[in-house]
Amino acid sequence: MTNKIRPEILSWIEESVLPQYDAFDKGHQRDHVRYVISTALELSQHYDVDKEIVAVAAACHDLGLSVCRETHHLESGRIIREMACLKQWFSQDQIETIAQAAEDHRASSKNEPVTIYGKLVAEADRQIIPEVVIRRTIQFGLKNYPEMDKAGHWLRTLEHLEEKYAEGGYLKLWIPESPNAARLEELRRIIRDRDALHKVFENVYKEEMYKDILPKAKALLEGETDSIAGMANLSALIHRTFGFWWTGFYRVVADELVLGPFQGPVACTRIPYGKGVCGTAWKRRETVIVPDVEQFPGHIACSGESRSEIVVPVWRDSEIIAVLDIDSEKPATFDETDKIFLEEMMTSVSKVHNA
Repeated sequence: MTNKIRPEILSWIEESVLPQYDAFDKGHQRDHVRYVISTALELSQHYDVDKEIVAVAAACHDLGLSVCRETHHLESGRIIREMACLKQWFSQDQIETIAQAAEDHRASSKNEPVTIYGKLVAEADRQIIPEVVIRRTIQFGLKNYPEMDKAGHWLRTLEHLEEKYAEGGYLKLWIPESPNAARLEELRRIIRDRDALHKVFENVYKEEMYKDILPKAKALLEGETDSIAGMANLSALIHRTFGFWWTGFYRVVADELVLGPFQGPVACTRIPYGKGVCGTAWKRRETVIVPDVEQFPGHIACSGESRSEIVVPVWRDSEIIAVLDIDSEKPATFDETDKIFLEEMMTSVSKVHNA
């Protein structure tokens, strides 16, 4: 058995195989396949196996996604068998072993992997890290069911986790030396605790939605020379994506904030410097997050429906030219995730030159 991997095989994996994963969904990018390769090799230390076969099988196990997701494990096997370059390193029997391992990795398969290589790749592919599992589930849903609303994605996430990972789910573990058993129990504990699971879902869903709209926001403002037009489109994009109570801008005009483009109910037209959440963010020159507006000293109640708020300054050089104000009818809606992504989004507004 080969315990070392030849440099030429490693170079081939890095230069010819891994780049193919760039075209796949977020749950099957290079970071995923690198994890599968390293984990499969780590687990292989407990067995008398050929590490080159392990590495190549792990590297190629998801290549069939380029053809069909439902049968990608079988397509991966076909692709491996057709790789002429493998013949310079492996016998025909070894290539067949690699192909079988790729075919046997799928979690929903009802059959036990034929060889230890299939078990190693299947076990490594599980990647049972609770937040990673939940994130990949949400990512898949957002990509394949874009018409589904947030409530629908929550129900779909719950259904998938129950079907695959809960007690009685179809996921099977094959390698006793793997840490997956303990991780699976941790995930099952979260699945059983609906409040804990929903909290993780809310955080991950929000993050993924921001990641989705950030490039859209930058594209909307690319080359735009009218700040009002840019703010109007950006407030609409954020508001429609998240369904906040109120989303809009206040522009700095002399010593007060003047209402700009917004989405939502009628709002206060002018806010003095240092007053309310918006004026305070302007005065402090920093983002202000308010979990409960009723507890914020001097809060300006433009609407009694608002329960929590975030205000993000819009900078140009060293001056604040406007603030983004978002209100929610629910308490404690905003957190560090909103702050990070909204601040990055506002850098695009600052580049519009007529504000």
